[in-house]
Amino acid sequence: NLGVLALLRRGCSTVIVCDACDSDVVKTSEEEVPSKYYDVAALFGRSEPFLPTWALKPGYKDTVNERSKVFAHEEFDSLMEDMRTLRNNGKPLVVRKQLKLLKNELAGIYESRDVDMIFCFNGVVDDFDKDQDPFDPYVDTTKNDYSIQDVHRLSSLASYNLVEGLNNVNFDIELVEK
Repeated sequence: NLGVLALLRRGCSTVIVCDACDSDVVKTSEEEVPSKYYDVAALFGRSEPFLPTWALKPGYKDTVNERSKVFAHEEFDSLMEDMRTLRNNGKPLVVRKQLKLLKNELAGIYESRDVDMIFCFNGVVDDFDKDQDPFDPYVDTTKNDYSIQDVHRLSSLASYNLVEGLNNVNFDIELVEK
């Protein structure tokens, strides 16, 4: 749960979505993408459970896409392709898209409108990592077994990605509606 639907229900015109998943967008197979990026995928009606289906309540796994889809299905493929391009070029994984919000009463969205969406994923970034020892930023957040050094490194990477990535997509915090 990324809190995106709550922001959209409140009429936010610009939303920044940060998703710290445990998978590299380049190394993740097409078949695995909907389960590795399940929270974001659900916004496009493309989510697949990341847990075994026996561990999920039928009401959740059977309706997550129906009650979460607020963007066109095909926009998810475009987003992931943009993320792969950035990752292959060693850039921060920040993609800005002007998306049409789809009416979905199950999600609490009662009207269609355009939304400025900025998606941020964690990932290896050439300029951040060039003077550092190599590390794997794709930690499994369900295990909660990372060291304080890992937390420091991951938070530094997230900060770097946000600052540099938002600059790369011409996002100016001063222009955000108050």
